Amino acid sequence: MILLYGNRARFEKTLNIRNITSKNVDEPKGDPHPCNSLDCHVKIAGNNVAVTAKGRASEDSTPVEKDNLNDFPVKALTTFSQERGDIGISSTCIFCGAEASVNVVFPKTFTAYQFLQAGSKACLRCAEMFVDPKCRRNSWILRNGNLETVNDPLIFLVNLPDPPFCLYLTKKKRKHGWILAVQNPVLNRDRFILIVDEEKILFEREKFVEFEAFAHSLRKKGVPKKVLLGGMPLPSVKRKYDLSWEECSKLRGLQRNSLWRVVVEFEK
Repeated sequence: MILLYGNRARFEKTLNIRNITSKNVDEPKGDPHPCNSLDCHVKIAGNNVAVTAKGRASEDSTPVEKDNLNDFPVKALTTFSQERGDIGISSTCIFCGAEASVNVVFPKTFTAYQFLQAGSKACLRCAEMFVDPKCRRNSWILRNGNLETVNDPLIFLVNLPDPPFCLYLTKKKRKHGWILAVQNPVLNRDRFILIVDEEKILFEREKFVEFEAFAHSLRKKGVPKKVLLGGMPLPSVKRKYDLSWEECSKLRGLQRNSLWRVVVEFEK
């Protein structure tokens, strides 16, 4: 279905409006936010722009069909353009999607272009993080505009602060996974996307607590990390560390589990 079709100049002018509120935009009552869950696409042909989508906005809302630019919820459209990057707005941060004002110059050694959004500018915060090697070489939490180093990730994950915040963990200390961290803020302490180097890992608190207790019991027996991450232990290893069949079976099942790897690798 067509969500929007109108003159390109008017369309771009609308997208460039900043600080849009319900007071100065005549939005439909209920604000269905159609761009949150629809499969949206933008097509620009000459002086005309068309936004098309498939599906429904949500279970509790009706399909949205607008053919008049003035009737379309501008705030939702602006959010859609910033989050998806389908429309190149020069003032959108290529790292986090916030309003940007700083031109970014990439060094020849930069290789993480797949994490960037469309554009060429960054917000002041991301511009500073991009040139600061500490953001790549340290684990950190970004909360209320303050960047704090995380010295013991496992203890930190047990006692997470109240969200929202951005969290980045690193073992390799040379990756650009911090970009993924600012794109995936933590909004729920019990379930969120945990960024480790350049990998996205589903963090579930119940599983994390279970894995931490299991790893602690094996470490008390002197089991090294290589065995903890190696799957089913060899018979000689089983005898050496007095491992039960249940423990060996559980290690086999956890061999390819990313959250288990975090618990093991970040143990000091």
